[in-house]
Parts: sequence; structure tokens; C-alpha cells
Amino acid sequence: MHFFLLVNKQGHTRVSKYYNFLSLEDRAVLEGEVTRKCIARKESQCSFIEYKNYKLVYRRYASLFFIVGADRSEVRFID
Repeated sequence: MHFFLLVNKQGHTRVSKYYNFLSLEDRAVLEGEVTRKCIARKESQCSFIEYKNYKLVYRRYASLFFIVGADRSEVRFID
């Protein structure tokens, strides 16, 4: 697992936890792109997304998105 994000429907990050070092600029870019990808998806679509070298797993509860970024090798059941 590389990061965990808790984001609201408007795209504002409420909680973020990174398990590998990323500069503040890289974090802002990553959070923005990942958030836009997750928010744009319909409820009927799968909750797994490939983004760069990450597999994103997200879940929406009420108005919050819980997003986890993991290695491709860590999420084996998707392949």
C-alpha cells in the first residue's frame, strides 16, 4: 500500500496518509488526478482503477470516497 486518501464529493482531501515519500508538489498532483478519476466514475462501474503504476481501490460512503493506492502485485485478484 502506497497511500490512503479520504476525499469528499467536491474533491477536497480530508485525510491523507502516504507510506512512501512524495514531495508536496507530487502529492498535490497525485491527489488531484486520483480524485478526479474516482469522482467521475458511475456507481455501476467497478471500484478498481489502474493509474500509472498504481492500482486504485475506492469505495464511496455517503459523501466521502475512501481511496487506497497499491502496487499492481498487491491487488492480484483484479488481473
